[in-house]
Amino acid sequence: MELAKSSSDSPVPLEAILCTQELARRPARAPNLQATADALVTLARTLANSPERLLQKLVATALTLCRAQSSGISLLEEENGRKIFRWHALAGDYAPHLWGTTPREFSPC
Repeated sequence: MELAKSSSDSPVPLEAILCTQELARRPARAPNLQATADALVTLARTLANSPERLLQKLVATALTLCRAQSSGISLLEEENGRKIFRWHALAGDYAPHLWGTTPREFSPC
């Protein structure tokens, strides 16, 4: 069993964080091919016209298509000699935490 570290550096089993088995039990939705095609066109236009906005458009699109509560992209960085994940794009519930960080050893990323 792998362990992640909490912010207090006490081990947390990854099973307490990951919910892959729960997701596998949920019924699948029928694909919405028109929404997917529309999203790809929107992302291509964003890339062509405003590439600096692509990551944010991507997470907003994922949020909508997946009917999720949050969506984000974090990148692994180093700060003061410590590896961290920094949120470069966020949508939904966690949007106020844009540019926030999480210690690498705590994140399930």
